Amino acid sequence: MDVPTMIFHSLVEINILLINERKKGKIMKKILLVILISILPAHAFAFSGYLTPLAEGVSINKYLLHRSGEMTIWVTNTSISNPDNCTNTDRVHIRASLAGSQNMIAAVMTAYASGQKVGFHSSGCSVIPFWGGTQTVPIISEIWVIK
Repeated sequence: MDVPTMIFHSLVEINILLINERKKGKIMKKILLVILISILPAHAFAFSGYLTPLAEGVSINKYLLHRSGEMTIWVTNTSISNPDNCTNTDRVHIRASLAGSQNMIAAVMTAYASGQKVGFHSSGCSVIPFWGGTQTVPIISEIWVIK
């Protein structure tokens, strides 16, 4: 069971306990609330992979389609974050092995052609051998286009 589902089930169970044990007072409710608040931010609100905020994006300067089916994208990195501490954030990379990579590549090409901004979520850093194997770049797991 994943973390959000476990948290939801825990909340339901706690709510049932509180309804059944109403007479035990407000102290129990406060203790449980403090426990839940301390648990939720660590799991439910972790934004570690966002290179750009969900409602924001960056401009695409250029891109390279590799013969392997992968894509490297150069972006304006003035507002890009680096949650995985990659050594290079002026470009990002889409792996061909990623499910939906062809759709992501099409979205990047469309955004580039129309001058729209794109946002990225990453799943870590990797060395791309094409670039000499000395720097790591963010590996993209999700893309959104901003109008």
